Amino acid sequence: MNNLQKEQISILRGNGESYSKIADVLGISINTIKSFCRRNNLGGVASAGTKQESDGTCNQCGAPLKQIAGKKQKRFCSNKCRIVYAELKGPKADGIACPAVVR
Repeated sequence: MNNLQKEQISILRGNGESYSKIADVLGISINTIKSFCRRNNLGGVASAGTKQESDGTCNQCGAPLKQIAGKKQKRFCSNKCRIVYAELKGPKADGIACPAVVR
């Protein structure tokens, strides 16, 4: 992938285009597009609002979270907070099955 293609991916992603649409337009593998977007924080541009973004604090207790660049965003400071949150929200917290609650 050359610099022009990288720039085009950034522009198209910023305009809300999907990975598959960008892959078709540029003739690049969809997995290459996904990897580039993930590495350059372009992953959630087209699907803004579908996932809950963390504001840097634990969703349960509000404690500050230490985020690591290039890794999945943390939503909880500990397993204890994650489990309490899941129990309060029910078996499907945020639309995701929670194995900690399903009995």
